[in-house]
Amino acid sequence: MRHELHLMRKGFLALAPLAVVAVAVGALVAGERGALSAAIGVALVAGNHLAAALSTGWSPTLSTKVVGVGYAVFVVRMAVMLGLFGTLSTLSWVVPPVLALSFCAALVVTLSAECLSYARGSYVPSWRTR
Repeated sequence: MRHELHLMRKGFLALAPLAVVAVAVGALVAGERGALSAAIGVALVAGNHLAAALSTGWSPTLSTKVVGVGYAVFVVRMAVMLGLFGTLSTLSWVVPPVLALSFCAALVVTLSAECLSYARGSYVPSWRTR
């Protein structure tokens, strides 16, 4: 299994329970708007996570071309994230602090799950370069 796909799976498995908690906390803080804002924050992380894995996961080997595509997609992803946050924060039905906190929590949880996967040795990539 490719490195990115393994990490994506670990991240999504950790993200699922957080999504439930984030939506519940968002609902407690700001009602329906808070729940929706929390769900959107977690969904942004999930979408970004998927795009990151797919940006290089298509290649059976790691080469300069693949790394270049990965970095190019990274720049585009970050521009899209900035635009989404800017747009979403102006909508009346979004609670910006809930959106931001759920996004940050989801990001920390997914990255932590991936780092723990390495630390526990459950996956050690064997990249072949050409």
